[in-house]
Formats: sequence, structure tokens, C-alpha cells
Amino acid sequence: MATAPTSRDSVSKLDKLYEGFRKKFPEVPEITVQELHGWMRAAEVNEGPPPVLVDVRTLAEQQVSMIPGSNTLTQREFEERGPDAFLGRRIACYCTAGYRSGLFADKLRRRHGLDAYNLRGSILAWTQAGYPLANPRDGAPTNRVHVFSKDWALQGNGYEPVMFQRPMVPILTDAVGGLWQSGLRLLTGKRGSHTGTKAIREPSADKVVLNNE
Repeated sequence: MATAPTSRDSVSKLDKLYEGFRKKFPEVPEITVQELHGWMRAAEVNEGPPPVLVDVRTLAEQQVSMIPGSNTLTQREFEERGPDAFLGRRIACYCTAGYRSGLFADKLRRRHGLDAYNLRGSILAWTQAGYPLANPRDGAPTNRVHVFSKDWALQGNGYEPVMFQRPMVPILTDAVGGLWQSGLRLLTGKRGSHTGTKAIREPSADKVVLNNE
């Protein structure tokens, strides 16, 4: 996606926002979107192993758009496969700006010894660099990105900010659903199968509204 350069003000605000998060996970290594993009491009030409991307946002947020790629998983898909499936792999975690993904990467490193990284600035920084997004339903390119709130509308130029009328509803719904599935797996001893990002179901959260509505 070719776009005009993102304003320095938006880049600076996102950087400041992320720096405020970092104290919550000081031991987690971070990568920039440029470094992650380089890993992905190297893997495409067989010059390095493909990184595993883990989107730790809610299902409703993921329905708006995700970072494309066959190795991009939702947090639920990642956990269903289990941490042992990713031993020795480089794992890049992302969310909206880097807070939730930093906490998740910290858990993967401390509890499971995985080579997990936090994507600095996460999906917002990805758009600021002009990199593509995909609709997880069909993999088609999209310029829409969930930004959580007007204060977080720091997307790159050429991208359409999306937010929910009641942003906490999807987060709470997703959390309850995750706990229910975890309990079910403990009772049955079964893990769900990996279905890929195209299998994400329709969210039951509030309708999506755009920033300019």
C-alpha cells in the first residue's frame, strides 16, 4: 500500500504511548515493524525461518483487520496448539499499540521459555510504516484498522480508523469466552484444531463505527 508519510506528531504520540507501557514488561525484547517486515521478507525467499505472529487482540478487533500471512495466528489459535508447538520459533506478539502483546510475550518467555518478542507500536506502527493489512474473512487487502478510541487514532495515512461504540464489550466477551474454552479443555483433555485466520467467526459485539461518523 503506497501512502503519504505519516505525520511526525502521530509517530511521536504512539512512541510516547508505548514507552509508558514498557515498564510493565521490562525484560521482554522488542522488535520494530521494519525488523519484523524484514524477517517476513527473508522467509519468503528462504533466507530465514518464518516468524510466528500472534494477534492478542479480541475477536471483534481481529475481524476488522490483521497483519497478513500464513503464520499469523490469533491468541486463541496459538494457545490451542500449545506452547510446545512453537519451541525454537521466533514469535512476534502484537495488539493495538503494544501493551497487551507485551504482557503476553512476557508470559510466554517466563512460563514457557519461548523466544517471544513484543512488536513495538504493534498494528498502529505497522500502518504508520505503510505495510498491508488483510480482512481475516477472505484474506483480501483492507485499509481499515481498529484503533480502540479517538485518542488512539494514530493510524498511518491512508488507513481508515474503526472503533466500537462500547469498546469494553468485546474485551469482556472475549475474556469470558477464553475462560470457558480453557475450562472445557481441562475437563475433556482436548485441544481445538488450528483453523487459520479465515475461520474467525462473526463477532457478537456492538456494530463498528468509524472515527468520522
